[in-house]
Amino acid sequence: MAALTEHDAWLVSHKSKPFSDDGHNVHYDARRPNTGLLRLCYQTEMHGHTQLFRRQLLQHILPPPPLLAVTKYDVLTQLAAAAAGKVWFINAPLTHFRRHTGANTLTDMTTSKHSIHNALRQLIFCLHHYRTLKKRSRNDYKMVACFLDSLPFHNKEKDDALLMMRLQTGRGAVNFLRFQCFCLRHRHEIFYAPAHGLANALRAWLYPVLCLHYKRRYILENNKEEKKQN
Repeated sequence: MAALTEHDAWLVSHKSKPFSDDGHNVHYDARRPNTGLLRLCYQTEMHGHTQLFRRQLLQHILPPPPLLAVTKYDVLTQLAAAAAGKVWFINAPLTHFRRHTGANTLTDMTTSKHSIHNALRQLIFCLHHYRTLKKRSRNDYKMVACFLDSLPFHNKEKDDALLMMRLQTGRGAVNFLRFQCFCLRHRHEIFYAPAHGLANALRAWLYPVLCLHYKRRYILENNKEEKKQN
């Protein structure tokens, strides 16, 4: 509670460490996550069970916007708070939570570690399914842009996020090149944790493709449906 008042925050969150009691190896990244708005447009870094927020934040997410149809409430709260510049993050695992083998959000240790092998695996996956993922995710990101645009805040971070969503949902080679340049300029803001060097610049240049990996559930859902039909 003190963090809400001492740091003039609307939302306070912290790290949460997963564990498994059914023998599954779960992944835990000890690095401090990026909680800036550009990152949060793509990936949830402050899960609902870690959030403490002020009542005034609710006026910006109620009544529920159309975005809630494709995401969860904790995405709305963190997007709104980040757009207002009112997030305070405690970089310590203050809670532990159980991961079940059958959970949709289960992250396997071998496929989630930060490595060249996994980066290449993700790139190949995204290239193979590029058209499908791009088409299926376009409406999701349009709803993110619509939600951000409805918020009564005026700052550079929100403007950057709206521009990124326009580039994300745009079409054509010129738009793709502009998106690459944008990601390169903001390469310290779009990944889980800031990094430096040529490898990070290359990842940023490829981000318009790699970011589709966040929507891989669409491919997994299609695969499940095909198995049921067979």
